[in-house]
Amino acid sequence: AGDPSDVKSKAGAVKLFKDAQAKVRAEAKSVTRTLDNNTQYNNYLEVGGNSALAGVASTLMGMFLKANEEPVVPEGSAAIAENFPPAKGADGLTADMIKEFEVKEEGDNYIVTLTLNSSEENPDLGDNAQYMVNIIEAKTVEDAAAGFVGFTGLRNEYIAPTVTATISKSTGQMTDLHTICPSYMKFDKATVMSIINVNNVGIGLQYETKWTVQW
Repeated sequence: AGDPSDVKSKAGAVKLFKDAQAKVRAEAKSVTRTLDNNTQYNNYLEVGGNSALAGVASTLMGMFLKANEEPVVPEGSAAIAENFPPAKGADGLTADMIKEFEVKEEGDNYIVTLTLNSSEENPDLGDNAQYMVNIIEAKTVEDAAAGFVGFTGLRNEYIAPTVTATISKSTGQMTDLHTICPSYMKFDKATVMSIINVNNVGIGLQYETKWTVQW
């Protein structure tokens, strides 16, 4: 994994990101989410082999496809910790979880990019992704689908989430963060309006956020 004291090794890049993320949570005055966008991923729509029910998956997807243009500005450590990715903190991230990394120098900053070691053949179920991005909790899905779509057996599969952070060389302060998280959201069963039941429903979603940090 390399020497963590060398920021351009994998271990060093991971440590740089983790330390900077912890510093944001502990010391930043506020963070601003400037982009919050969900798009379809890989044209994936699965309706249990029943093409007549494609509308079910499309409707479900429509609940999550959104671009939130309103900046969100959490202030104070509690609000930052709840919103700034990853919401559970980056402490658990280790170099062996990372497949690809890059550390570039840009003026007084490092630009650190980390990509999780997961793929469509070997997806991450949030165990590792939770240390890089804000993963989707079942309650979030329930709230989005409330009153229209019921479901059982939710399984979120994350495909190589990537984070890019701008971090000051001298202070270790992160000033910008960009997250991209492709995923497959799969359900054993979905029920629409308590009438239509369909097994093995899946939708592909890519979550993207951009943040700036105020010190």
